Amino acid sequence: VDGEYVELPAFEDACYDDAAWGVNTDATHDCGYASGFIWKLGSGGFGERAPLAARVLHLFQMTTDDVAKATDRAENGGEDIEDVAAEWVEAHRDTWSGWIR
Repeated sequence: VDGEYVELPAFEDACYDDAAWGVNTDATHDCGYASGFIWKLGSGGFGERAPLAARVLHLFQMTTDDVAKATDRAENGGEDIEDVAAEWVEAHRDTWSGWIR
């Protein structure tokens, strides 16, 4: 099926709290994603139980463009996500090698 990307309005806090803010006045969350952080990947005490893993999660960063390209390759291009991820790891060794000790 042919399709195209949907351009969503830029993220603003009101998008998550006020249905009247976005294009769908019956619902919230009708805007682009907030950027700069991951909502949750651990639980209370995770940093004490696994400090090195917590450090990696704290430092981990991927650009929106990298995520979009990887998702497109896997979901639309039929590539195996493990292969796409391995390629990103190899191509960005300088980026992630500083995250680990």
